[in-house]
Amino acid sequence: MNSGSSSYHHIQGIYCRSGKDELLGVEGRNADQIIRHWPTLRTQRIANQSKTTKLPSGIEVVLTPIELPDFTTLESSLSLNLQTQKYTVREIYHQSKGCYIGLLSAEASSISEEESAFTDWIETFFLLETSLWPYSDSENVQNIKAVRTSEAITTLFETLLRNISSDDQWHIGKDGFIRRVLGFVARNEKIQMAIPAFPCKSPNTRKVGGRNPDMAEKIALDTLHTFAKAVRGIYPPGVAMWVISDGHVFSDCIGVDDDEVSAYDKKLHDLYKSLYNTPEDQEAIRFRGLTDMFFSNPDIANTFPHSYIQNFEIAHPIESKRSSEAETARQIMMAGCQSSREHFQKLIADQHPATLSLYRGQARFMQDDLATPEFLAKSAKQKKKISFAVATEMIARNQAYSNLLELLLPNYVRLSIHAHNNRGPKYAICLFPRDKIRAIDSVKKRHELVPAYEFQVPTPWHNSAIKVAGDDIIYIGKAEIVKAAIEAGDFEGGWVEGPEGGHFALRSTQPAVELDCRSGQPREDSDQRADGGSGQRQ
Repeated sequence: MNSGSSSYHHIQGIYCRSGKDELLGVEGRNADQIIRHWPTLRTQRIANQSKTTKLPSGIEVVLTPIELPDFTTLESSLSLNLQTQKYTVREIYHQSKGCYIGLLSAEASSISEEESAFTDWIETFFLLETSLWPYSDSENVQNIKAVRTSEAITTLFETLLRNISSDDQWHIGKDGFIRRVLGFVARNEKIQMAIPAFPCKSPNTRKVGGRNPDMAEKIALDTLHTFAKAVRGIYPPGVAMWVISDGHVFSDCIGVDDDEVSAYDKKLHDLYKSLYNTPEDQEAIRFRGLTDMFFSNPDIANTFPHSYIQNFEIAHPIESKRSSEAETARQIMMAGCQSSREHFQKLIADQHPATLSLYRGQARFMQDDLATPEFLAKSAKQKKKISFAVATEMIARNQAYSNLLELLLPNYVRLSIHAHNNRGPKYAICLFPRDKIRAIDSVKKRHELVPAYEFQVPTPWHNSAIKVAGDDIIYIGKAEIVKAAIEAGDFEGGWVEGPEGGHFALRSTQPAVELDCRSGQPREDSDQRADGGSGQRQ
């Protein structure tokens, strides 16, 4: 599905080299081919005529055309009408890393002047902003102490964060996870992990109790912090858990205003600071969003080709208020990293099983999730049509964002709140500790396990935290199940704010036998009644 003609699809890989042309590290979809052809690439880069451009900071960007007739371009790029023998090498010297950072890009058969300017800009952006760092797998694995530390950190990940999928392949992906961690541990550096998450609260009041971060987000942040603290306990440099907000990636697709996403981001940051305020804590959980990525570097901001983006349109199937900053960031992301819409539509027309399942599943989710007044006023047929349009855009945005992060954070440990099979390069995590939190779809039947949540735990931003007096576990579920329980007369209570964060606090109105919320069996003191909203027993 990830086939296209964007700048991302032209880029075969990104590498770092020494001043003596020793290849120090390479990442990307075609990294193996770059390693294989490195002698030829190096020779031509030195021999061929180059073009040098100086950025405002004085950094020089060197562009060199080369030919690699035996280079095997990935199938996902074959539909691009590329000149598959002609490539360009673009490089800068990265002072802080002490090496040259370069990328290999396939030339397009034809390109406009504006497209060429954008290609120059975004490839330079990737060179300046990529996290790629010199590394050596062969040397790292010989560092026995570093290997053992990396294995211990991986064990912490297994026990504290990893989510198990229905088709779990951790037995295959585990070695890749260890190697990613080892790349940092062997240099005695802080491990870098990235989690696209915490976009904004769902606008659907059937799911959430409010629009601000609440107890559900607090628990999720606690989970990440617990892991980071455990890592620091066995590896002093610790880990930086980068929460990469995807709120502005999707906000205009779900009817949430850009300013509301920004407000949620700030409140989430403030919540974390209120919970953990030591210097070590501030380094453990870091926050970054789409609008932070493109213009924090003056060299990027001062050379941006506005004319190209102004003519680049993206779809907005749902009405919302869009800020100029967020819209520009979305345009750059899609122009630089999106996959082919035509290819996606062909997969749908050909009834490609995985693509069709994703498309229909996303459309069903959006039909349930969308809650703008304009959408709710539509007929059932119109809602279905809009839901499929939103699904198409959401899938395209998600792939583009994933492609963007792949080039920006190539050597980070990439985590996901979705149920990936853990084969790599992404690893699934659970933001709610299963021994303390239970996902439910009925308050009355809260002691019963829900098969749908066995492998995919709900997220804080699509659900609400629920406390039931007398139970020593917190529940996660949709707001509508709380309202249904109250309307049925089985429970009383409602939404409350407090130091623990906003949540639903309920008390049973029935003199039923009290069950142990973990075992589902009657408590020995089942004749005792629960106290109010405090969770304490009388």
